Amino acid sequence: MENGYGRKNINAKRQYAPLWNWVYEHADRFAALTESIGELCGVYGEWLYAQHTLCYDLAPADFIAYQIYQPSLGAFLDAYRTRKLLGAAGFA
Repeated sequence: MENGYGRKNINAKRQYAPLWNWVYEHADRFAALTESIGELCGVYGEWLYAQHTLCYDLAPADFIAYQIYQPSLGAFLDAYRTRKLLGAAGFA
């Protein structure tokens, strides 16, 4: 990359380390979802990492998934199918 982002250990890169650690630790969930849908898809949700005015100690997980984008359709899946697929794959 022109700005050297890929080589530098900078704050802009370090801030996402917990996210990538979580993704790798839960790769089985993404694999299960990919197998169910038949292609790689986008999982949208809320990353509960930094505490603001709410305490997250009662949250079911650090990442709350709520939507799936399927590239071959060019659209988000409907809410019923999304809940069913995310639940079966192990997402909160």
